[in-house]
Amino acid sequence: MPDSQCLSQLKPSVLDSRPNATSPPPVFGLSSDYFLNLHARIFASRAYNFAGLRLPVPLSLRLPVWRTYLQEYVDYGVCDFLEFGWPVGFDYSRPLPIHSNFHNHKGATEFPAAVDAYLSSERAHHAVIGPFSHNPFSCPVTVSPLNSVPKPDTTERRIILDLSWPVGSSVNDGIPSGLYLAQEFALVYPTVDLIADRVAALGSGCLLFKRDLRRAAMACQRSTNAVSYILSCAGCQVANYLDDFIGVASIARASQHYEYCGSLLQELGLQESLSKACPPSTVMTCLGVQINTVDMTLSVTPERLDELVVLLSHWLTKKSATRSELQSLVGKLSFVSKCVRQSRLFLARILTMLRTVKRNHHHVKLSKEFFWDIHWWLRFIHVYNGVSIIPTSAWSSPDAVFATDACLSGCGGLTSQSVLSYRVSSRGQGHSAGVPQSHLFRGHSFRRGGTSWAFSSSIPGELIQAFGDWRSDAYKCYLDVSMPLKLRVSQGMVARLAHSET
Repeated sequence: MPDSQCLSQLKPSVLDSRPNATSPPPVFGLSSDYFLNLHARIFASRAYNFAGLRLPVPLSLRLPVWRTYLQEYVDYGVCDFLEFGWPVGFDYSRPLPIHSNFHNHKGATEFPAAVDAYLSSERAHHAVIGPFSHNPFSCPVTVSPLNSVPKPDTTERRIILDLSWPVGSSVNDGIPSGLYLAQEFALVYPTVDLIADRVAALGSGCLLFKRDLRRAAMACQRSTNAVSYILSCAGCQVANYLDDFIGVASIARASQHYEYCGSLLQELGLQESLSKACPPSTVMTCLGVQINTVDMTLSVTPERLDELVVLLSHWLTKKSATRSELQSLVGKLSFVSKCVRQSRLFLARILTMLRTVKRNHHHVKLSKEFFWDIHWWLRFIHVYNGVSIIPTSAWSSPDAVFATDACLSGCGGLTSQSVLSYRVSSRGQGHSAGVPQSHLFRGHSFRRGGTSWAFSSSIPGELIQAFGDWRSDAYKCYLDVSMPLKLRVSQGMVARLAHSET
């Protein structure tokens, strides 16, 4: 990364599509000296390559094809970045982080063979150069450590360049969030809900398919967004998540869309991982969630379910945990809650505990309520998994409509047939008419108590959200519900499910 004084700040207006002066050299057979000389020329120009010299990056992409397809695309500048390289986006007004004492992370030092294999592959594709015993560039550089993590369902390791180390003076600390080259920019990743909505629109029995890239360029999501745009122009509904393309189509068009997606990737010069391609099917795992378009259900895969049971059983043996450990647990349980919708309620106290820990390495003692929730997950996750239904129609008319409000001296609510009131005296003693006792209303406002009361009164969750002025299902985090009630409600749901199957 060049020094801050050696690269001028560029305005967004420099992004254009001027023709390049030279053709890119062949991808393979280039030495490290070629790339060092290329860097020296660009560095001396004091401008980003796409806006200055515009020296093509050696790659296998067919850029004329990209430019033809993307002429009307709102993010046409992606073609320049693919052809001439992506600026890192570092804020050069900040001092460049230089670290004299450097060590790779434990995941790299304990798996040297995996790191060597990764670096050899990257060198073969000219994604990296080296190794060097000293700085080969004509400017200061910063070095970031390598790490490795296990890949799911395999013994292979995923190699990571940790640009977030050390905290406070890393490369990522110098890259503004929400900005790229002084322009506001935000990446939005697709979710399972988006795919479920498309399944609902096409109806039961529609088909899913998937294509996967073998190698992905920098800013992968932005590049594959452009590919999805091309596919959409041809009538193909595809959601791209980094290097994955997940399509939803009718039975009549699924095979055609699947084949077109594969041929387009080849036409653009992208390398597809053919072994990961999934032809049209009614059951497919997308973003870790198994979608069944016949039953119209979402479920966690059996493998992930088994992993979660082992993880939760391990948590029952712990007495304390760090913030990082709690974050990891919450992440896994939040993922499962997409398929086990009823489980979101049992994340509330874990999230509350997480908010009390300030730093990642700090410990917090696990409460008995925490273990109650872990027991709930272990007891009911197998029963509820796969029950989440992809909705195929709009909500029906509500069974009841109610509204609530509060002030410093009291609170109240109303329905179509009755009015509820609750007065708070200066001593904190409450007087109510037609509402539960005051201990159910402790908290920051009547909305919390009213929500808890509505839940305990078996009011459907969607009605609590819709008519309690909650913009999302965040109200579940404020439910003040006892463990006996949780178990009673859960057992009732199990009984209803068992009855529906008979």
